[in-house]
Amino acid sequence: MATQVEPHRARSPRDLPPEATFADLATAARRQDALHDLDGDAGCLLRRTPAGPRLEADLAVAVRPLPEPASDLDARLAEGVAPVSLLTRFGTYGTSTAPLGLVAMTTTRPAASGHVLALFLTDEGLYARRSERAEGERTPSRPAWVLEHTAWDDVDLVVVTAEAGVPVDTLLDLLDRLPDRLAGRVGLAVPLAPGTQLPPSPSADAAVSPAALCPEGLDLLPDAAPEGDLPADRLRTGLAPLARDAELCVGTSAGAGAAGGRVVLALRIDPTGRVQDACAMEDATGDPALRACLLEATRTLGFDPPGGFLDLALPLRLEPGLSHRQRPVCR
Repeated sequence: MATQVEPHRARSPRDLPPEATFADLATAARRQDALHDLDGDAGCLLRRTPAGPRLEADLAVAVRPLPEPASDLDARLAEGVAPVSLLTRFGTYGTSTAPLGLVAMTTTRPAASGHVLALFLTDEGLYARRSERAEGERTPSRPAWVLEHTAWDDVDLVVVTAEAGVPVDTLLDLLDRLPDRLAGRVGLAVPLAPGTQLPPSPSADAAVSPAALCPEGLDLLPDAAPEGDLPADRLRTGLAPLARDAELCVGTSAGAGAAGGRVVLALRIDPTGRVQDACAMEDATGDPALRACLLEATRTLGFDPPGGFLDLALPLRLEPGLSHRQRPVCR
């Protein structure tokens, strides 16, 4: 009698083993970023499965490569209570000179007032630190106590991080207990090494500056500048993260940009594949904050080296109501 063999189903890089740690989670995010596979359509950060945890999040790694998680955070957090800073794809929030900085690895909303709460999960307990003021305990508390005594409505964004060896199951337990109303306002982050200083926060003046508009496009390059080229498929790969970021910019806009509209961006890719400059040739939304958000996202794009300078005109049709509202845990 013939035996039917079930076909082998390859595991996704997003699938983690049952005993996965926070370091494994960061490795999965780093791998997905290298594959340019950042979009998540599950509407949550993490999922429990019988085979182990799964990273479902829409990813937005703000620093490449994503730093390795710290093996010990208790010593740093016990040194004193000071504000923290957070680097996201939309800029830096908090004081750039804060002694403890973090870098987001999942999609976050632009924080309207810059008030960020960071939760640090260690083998000894949970610490809470804020971005706008010195607040928190020098010793770890039980997660239940922190969750009960936190003024959640007083922050725009909550980021959760952990020591490298903390099990993902422990992280899931914490995320699962966060208030439901925080959906769309929770992200995962990795602490930066001591002494790392983040760039300053984007200023409100820069966000509304007419300099971001360039009806005639970018300035011409010098005649001696080498011209580059990239195949269409490589351009699409490099531009892919912008579609998600544009949706997020529209969905979190508090101004006229919330209604969407046509925007045409001009960007210049340098010989290394980085975006050297970007501006808006057209902006039917008339929303300076939305335009600044789009341009900030554009400047974080990365492409294969084009062998010279490459200028692009990129038309975007922005639709309203497409922002991701990721829950901490899939249910």
